[in-house]
Amino acid sequence: MFCHPIPPRKFLSYFCNIMPPRSASINVGTEKLHYLVSGTGKQLLLAFHGYGEEASLFTPLSALLGEQYTILSFDLPHHGGSIWQGNSQLTTPALVHIVRQLMNMFGVSKIALTGNSMGGRVCITIIDEMPEVVSRATLIATDGLAKDFFYNLFTQTFIGKRVFRNLLTRPAKYFKAIEWLRKLKWIDESRYKFVMHYLGSEGSRSSLGRIWPAMSALQPNHARVKTLIRNYKIPVHIFMGK
Repeated sequence: MFCHPIPPRKFLSYFCNIMPPRSASINVGTEKLHYLVSGTGKQLLLAFHGYGEEASLFTPLSALLGEQYTILSFDLPHHGGSIWQGNSQLTTPALVHIVRQLMNMFGVSKIALTGNSMGGRVCITIIDEMPEVVSRATLIATDGLAKDFFYNLFTQTFIGKRVFRNLLTRPAKYFKAIEWLRKLKWIDESRYKFVMHYLGSEGSRSSLGRIWPAMSALQPNHARVKTLIRNYKIPVHIFMGK
């Protein structure tokens, strides 16, 4: 393997001059969304992690982008330092209000976005609702590019919600059905691994039962988002795995 050498001074300048991120929070009704602030740049970058991650996922960004951006990395509901009740949702109007508040607080008229997995759906929702303020977006292994049949079934329909609650409380009786759906290729390997992992322990099932409903109100209009990206000429970079 060939490794390109990094000059020691340049390496140290990246990693030794980073100030620890500052902890902050913003009220969302009776809930509290925690975020980390890093970087000192004039532009504002909002970063949203994926399922089971935390705001600290994006801390390394300040080493490379901290002079250009002030980076706000969020703990989504039921993650990290955010204080969120079990039956509360992060709604689209609440998300828009949060973004407006932060833009006023930091005195900017534009924001950049980055999101991983579930956090990508947050970014896409922001583009859908307020494209005029988005300067660019970077989406990593993102959710929200298309409707997910099972997610929408379990979070948007009456019968689906009942099945979802039953699945979380008595998962063993569903394992054969899940294997059957896998063999029929109604569930791909990625979703199969996700389901089997998060149904494997009581703690994982409890987290899934809180997080999915809390984020289920963010349902961007995909056709409209595509049109808005073109009309507002928003640079969007998407990085996906195999």
